Amino acid sequence: MNLMSEALTYPLRGSGKYMLLWGAVLSVIASIAGFAPLFGFFAALFISGYFCATYFTIVETTAVGQSEAPQFPDVSNILDDLLWPLFKVVIVFILCYLPHLAYLLTTGNNDALATFLLVLGLIYFPMAILAVIVLGYLGAMNPMIVIPSIFRAGGSYLLAVIFLGLIYFLQATVAEALGGYFIIGGLVMGLFGMYVMMASARTLGKVYQDRNEALGWL
Repeated sequence: MNLMSEALTYPLRGSGKYMLLWGAVLSVIASIAGFAPLFGFFAALFISGYFCATYFTIVETTAVGQSEAPQFPDVSNILDDLLWPLFKVVIVFILCYLPHLAYLLTTGNNDALATFLLVLGLIYFPMAILAVIVLGYLGAMNPMIVIPSIFRAGGSYLLAVIFLGLIYFLQATVAEALGGYFIIGGLVMGLFGMYVMMASARTLGKVYQDRNEALGWL
């Protein structure tokens, strides 16, 4: 329960309130830019990279014990500071859910096995992205690192996975409800989406902070 309350209050501490507002503004900008296909693509690319960089920064600062939201990410090099974090997230996401997607595409069956593979991805992905962020390289998503780490993290990790599933489900529900409202819906979803992202990054950072000795990564 402490993990959840800590994550839910985190976006409102320190500079978190300003990060929430900035996230809402960026989301609206990305939505408007979508009307110009080429410009919209690059705008979405860089804004997504900025969100990923923010996510990484929150995990890293939480992992070393910082209690409040950090300052905005430093963006001195677009490739290293924006596109590389985005690339890491995309690759980890694709590989974690590839068995589920491959099964659906090859069989067309959304059955018990498909659900099982999806659940495996849901359990694997948070630890995989946490390992990539903390250790700093894509190879850290290796099952030889991730699977033992899931067991070493124990109940705190299981609680974190359930909590993350709940807040992302809530985010999807709100997004569906506001889908017909362009500007207002975009602002609200940008604000709420940034809140969920910050809370989820805080959750993973706390898992590492609490279980770093058991994980033995560094």
